[in-house]
Parts: sequence; C-alpha cells; structure tokens
Amino acid sequence: MRTKREQIIFQAFHDQICRSEFSSGLTLFFGLHGNSSIRYQSAEYSMPAGALLVVNPFELYQVNCSENAEMIAMQIPENLLQLANWSRQNVCFCYASSQNEKQEYQTIRVLFATIFQDFFQNPEQNASGIVTNVLKLVDLLTAHFLISDVPKSNTKREETMRRMKRIMDHIHSNWNEDISLRELAAREFLSEGYLSRFLKQNLDMTYSQYVMGLRLEHAEKQLRSTDHSITQIAYDCGFHNASAFIEHFRQKHGLTPRQYRQHATQKAAADPSGEETLLQDGVTYLLQFAVPPDPQRELPHETRYITVDENVQPRRLRHTWKTLLNAGYAKHLLTAAIQQQIIKIQQEIGFRYLRFHGMLDQELHIYQGMENGQVKCCFTYFDMVIDFLLEQGLRPFLEFSFIPRELAKAQTSIFETGSITAACADCTAFGALVEAILRHAICRYGWDEVSQWKFSTFQINYVFFDCMTMDEYLELYDCVYHAVKAVDTRLQFGGPGAMSSVVWDPRGMRVFLQYATAHDCLPDFLTVQSYPHESSSADANFMSYTLSQQSIPSVLSKDTNFVKTFLYDLNGICREFELPDMDIFIEEWNSTLWQRDLSSDTCYKSVWLTKNICENMDAVSAFGYWTISDLMDERANFDSMYHGGYGLFTYNGVPKSGYEALRLLGQLGNCCIASGDGWYFTQSEREWQLILYNYTHYDNIYRYRYRRLEHPEDAYSVFESGKIVRFQVTFPALRRGLYQIEQQEITRTSGSSFDLWLAAGAPPSPDRAFLQYLAEHASAHRTLTTEQVDTALRLETTLQPLEARLFRIRKMNFT
Repeated sequence: MRTKREQIIFQAFHDQICRSEFSSGLTLFFGLHGNSSIRYQSAEYSMPAGALLVVNPFELYQVNCSENAEMIAMQIPENLLQLANWSRQNVCFCYASSQNEKQEYQTIRVLFATIFQDFFQNPEQNASGIVTNVLKLVDLLTAHFLISDVPKSNTKREETMRRMKRIMDHIHSNWNEDISLRELAAREFLSEGYLSRFLKQNLDMTYSQYVMGLRLEHAEKQLRSTDHSITQIAYDCGFHNASAFIEHFRQKHGLTPRQYRQHATQKAAADPSGEETLLQDGVTYLLQFAVPPDPQRELPHETRYITVDENVQPRRLRHTWKTLLNAGYAKHLLTAAIQQQIIKIQQEIGFRYLRFHGMLDQELHIYQGMENGQVKCCFTYFDMVIDFLLEQGLRPFLEFSFIPRELAKAQTSIFETGSITAACADCTAFGALVEAILRHAICRYGWDEVSQWKFSTFQINYVFFDCMTMDEYLELYDCVYHAVKAVDTRLQFGGPGAMSSVVWDPRGMRVFLQYATAHDCLPDFLTVQSYPHESSSADANFMSYTLSQQSIPSVLSKDTNFVKTFLYDLNGICREFELPDMDIFIEEWNSTLWQRDLSSDTCYKSVWLTKNICENMDAVSAFGYWTISDLMDERANFDSMYHGGYGLFTYNGVPKSGYEALRLLGQLGNCCIASGDGWYFTQSEREWQLILYNYTHYDNIYRYRYRRLEHPEDAYSVFESGKIVRFQVTFPALRRGLYQIEQQEITRTSGSSFDLWLAAGAPPSPDRAFLQYLAEHASAHRTLTTEQVDTALRLETTLQPLEARLFRIRKMNFT
C-alpha cells in the first residue's frame, strides 16, 4: 500500500543471515513459528509463535532466525507516524512472549494480522481500512507503552544509525574477504580505536566476533543447501584453511561441519515437505488473529455498456482450444473410470487429439530389450490404448516418454508414479525403439491414419528440474527427431515442451532453437506449457516478503493476462529466429501450478477457462488442458473427492465447474462478431451466442503459497473480493421478430458440483447415490424465455465475481 511518500513494508524472516539494521519508521515483529530471536538494546528477545516486539525508529536490531523458525516484521513509515501524532522523540517498549496475554498485546496481534490480511488481499480497495488500523495501532502504543520523552538529540541518533548502515553494508558485501578494521576506519575517516569502541557499543560484540559469526552462518547455509566439499566451503566463506573453519564451527555448534551436514541431510530426508509446511503454517497462524472480512460488505459495482456493431465483418473461428486434451499417463487410459470420462467429454464437447505421459513406462511393457542389435517390443497394451482413442474419434498426440529403466543413466524420478526422469544412457537404442513403435503403428493403423498423428518427446523442463544436463537433453531430442523422420519425413514432430519460465530463461528456448537450427532438427511445431508462474524475484511489490522463500521458488503470477503475455513473448522469440509462421501448440495449460489447489474445484476454474479461451481464441494451434481427471498419481495422497486436483472431473467421475465452462464454450458459433472485456459474441446458422464472465484473480497471500487451506469451505477465501458487473448489451442487427433466449449460468448455486458438495456438508467419501446426485445436478442452470424485438435486441444481466453466463439467441419466426 503506497502513501504519498512511503509505504508499509512487510518482511518475512526464515533461515536468513541478517545484518544489524534500523528503520526510520516503527518496526513491529511478530513470531510465527519456532525459536527465533532479536538482539535489541543490548538484550536478546526470544520470538516464539505469538511473540511481539516493537523497535523504535533509528534503533539498531539484529534478527536471528534459523531454518526451523519464521517471523514477520511490519515497518510503519514516518508519514503515517506523523499522521498518528507520534513525536520523533517518543520511545516505547513493547515486548510480549506468547505466554503474555494482556488485552493490549492481543489487540496489537489482531491489528497486525488484519493489516497484513488487507494489505495482501486487496490493498487498493482496503487502503482506508489499512490506514485506520495502522493509526489505531500507533495510538495504542502511545497510550500504553510510551516510556519517556528522550532528551537526546534525534539528529545524533540518526547520524549514528546511518554510519552503522554504511559499515554493515560494506561488511555484508565483503564478508568473505579480508576486511581489516583499519580499512573500515579509513572509509569512515575515524581512528581504528574509536571505530572499535563504536562497533562494540552498537553491536554488543567485537568486530572480529561479528565477522566470524557472519562467515559461520554462510557456511552453515552452504552445508545444508550444497554438496560442496568442506574445504571449498571454508575458502568460499573467508577462512584461510579448512582446519580453522572446522575448529570455529565446532566451537559454535558442538559438531564438525561434516557431522552437521549429515544431521541436516537426515532431517530433510525424514520430512521432505517440512520447510514448505512451515512457511504455509506460519501465515495460517498469523491470519487466525485477523478480523475476517465482512461477508455482508457491499462490493463495488461496475456497468459495462456493450453495443455490437452490425457492420463488422465476422471472423471465422477454428476453436483451437478443442484441438488437444490431456489424460495423465498412458496406463490411466486402460482404466474404466478414465475411459468413461473421455467418452462423456467426446459426446458433449468433442476434442481432436489426446496426449498423455508415460507411453514408455514400465506399465505398458513396450520396451523388451535388445537382441542381436534389434529392439524387441510388445505392443499389446499400446494397441489397446490407441484402439480406444480412435474409437472415440480422437487421434493420438504421442509423447515418447519416459525413459525405460534399462536405457536410463539413473533410476530416479521426480514423480510418485515412478516414471524415470533421468537422462538416457543409450540414445541409439532409444531411437530404435521410437522407429519400431512408428513402424508398428503404420502397419496396424495405416499410413493415412498415422500421418495425421502428432509426436513429441521428453520435455526440456527436466533440464531445469536438474534431472539431466542441457547437452543430454539435446542429444535425446536430436535422436528422437531423426528417428521419426527416418520412418517418414512427413510425420509431424514437435518440441521442446518448454514451460513459460524456460521460454523466458536465456538458457532455455533460445538455446534449444539455436541447437535445432544448427543441427537441422527444427521441430515442425513448437510445444510449450502455460502455467501462470513466475520467480518470486520478478514481483517487486512483494519482493521484501518473499526473499525468504527457500522451498518455494515459483509463485502464481499476478498477471491476469498471463497467457496473452506469454504468447506475445513467445512470438517475439519466433520472429527473432525467423520463424514467424511456426505453429505453436500449448501442449499443457492450467490456472495453477499446484496439484492441491482448491481453486481448481471452484467456480474460479470455469471463469479462468472462459476468460483465457475467449481472450486468446485461435491465437495458437492448440490449448491442451491438463488434465481430464483427478485420477492421476503424480501426487496420489488425497483424502477427499475435492482436493484441488488438476482434473475437469473428480477421480470418481463427477464433472467440475471447469468442465461446465468448456461445455458452454463448445456451444459458441463458428464466427466471432465482436468481443471485449468480459464478453464474447459469436454467430452460427440462425443463432447468436453471447458468453459473459466476471473474473477475479488470486489474492497476493495465496499467490505466494503462504496460506494453506485446511477446510474446503475456505476455498473462495483466496481470491480478491472483486466487483459486481452489470452488462447492458445492445445488438442492432437483431430486430423485428420473436426471439427465444436461452440462458445457462455457472454460479455457486448452479454448474458447480463442488459448491453442491459443500452445501451437503462436504462428505469426504460420498456413497454412490450421492455421487449420482452430484453428477446429475452439476450442470449449468438453464432457462428459456421469449422476447419480441422491434428495433434492436437488448439484454441486461448482472454477474457476481466468478460467475459466467451463456446466452443463445434464436429467431423463432423467420420471414
């Protein structure tokens, strides 16, 4: 939240190396988890969960927050302090441990948490409330915790702190080098003795003790997060030899560096998700103190006036969003549950291609080894998969993955499925396997059929997941490309399957295209993946809060037009490599990175799909939604039918609101008449279609995955509050006649099986009768009316946040 001159700043502390700092404003610390501490005014204050500490302006403090602790700070800037009549001479003392529950301290916790909640959920809409609560908090400190008016010159205190900041900045920029006290004194035009006393007075330790502690903290982090040798870490952290490092480390920790590393590795292996859970639990703990937003609070209103120009030439649509759909893994296509879901989606919507992972996994038993230099294969299960797809009017989009165990350099996997994601040890054998599969397919299904299939291989993303090197990936890609073309050059092969971060990374898509151009293996079409994520360092407005996210390197993007932005940048890269006409397939896309994101089950998914398909209609050759069903075991541990999976269907086959959105979009006509913010108007023979949607984005707290939802009824709490939108539509081309107007709507009471499930008490494992009830009542509500039109058709409707509505307009008395 920005004020006229400064802004409130939140900063999280977790496993950080913190220098001595000060602020010109008032700083409030709130303990969230574990046993962190703050050195302040020559004392050490423990900061367990619920603890509070206030640091006065221009007073030095140092945070000590280990890997098993988390704390958050809020800095109130000078201009807000002045607004609260805080004197520059004021000094307060406010420290409460978690056991201290005096009413004033509890009120501070409530105000702190409420400011945090409002700040990150919707800072513009909540700006007045944030300022009001900040002023209340400062008034409370003034009334109950003021200790005296300090006669000491405030100017002198500021000068002292600014000198300390210059010194600390230099030390923390050069901590691993030989920085002598004499050099520091010369930089500040001070004597060495005066500087020594100055630092001892303000740090409560000697200069050499401070630098040694800093070096040991950096070494501790390297021991936990790298596989560097003890000797390398010693030199990296400014020690002259490994023996000195080992001795100093043992004196501080009671363990040698090697023993410390073994202990940390064992702890991480025992609880691999512990750090992520810690970060999520911290903010969940904080928000329990916040005053919940008033559900009765009236949302802002907006009216959008739409007049469709009757003279605009309609644009022919290809509906490329129906080109491709994903179904998890090949083995899933042999299950009755997935087959039934595919049959339903083909009957009601109709896709052209189906893609899946794991065709070469152990479960399909295709690769049987090598014999006399020839690859041996078994195609029994492969044929069953392909036969089923063709029976449903679907063509295969075959991804040659993953690596058969016998051909892998290592038996490692990043998925719970066990699919091998390591590099290939024998690319020649892998290429022979690809050729054998293609020749079998042509023999069984005929050239005319197979020539219309699409092919790809292992994604380049696995390089950035540290599963293989770029050289190893490029060798594999090159091998598969030439194996496909060796069968027939007309077969369509795509790559490299790059996520948006890999497209943007200078070591990613550009490196691939440079290699493919130089080695004559450019794909026939580019394949990419669109998940709206970004590096935490990319969001400057949230940087100070996310610097400590060690275990969550990606966050959901704040860009509400992420897909459009991504495609714009991708097209720029294509032009850069003189490939302006290259077909682009988004082989995977979804609204979220996380397989346990409850928003996937809510009306949000329906509006996200509607918005992004309408705003990017036919912008690429395919939008491959990932995935049909929640029945996918990349992360199989769930205990409820609605658990935030990727699917359009629950694992037991109930359609979710995202499926309903695609069903509505499938009713749009083949010509686009006009479109705009929240609406899309199409035409087919003797019918017009208008789809409306009111999109609301994730709030900032949830985007950064700090808020873990424990209860399904909280699923809608992770979005910005949004606004109510009233649409007034005028279409002059429709006049003089009787029209039938059909409405279908997706709201929390219609078209959302999740909300129907919530209303029934959220049973985790419903019986068959209730599942049938959910499936039968999960469709969008449908109404029919007639209207006599004399001059122009006018429609008026209001949408709450996260609602979508389709109008189908038919003239009844043609003359």
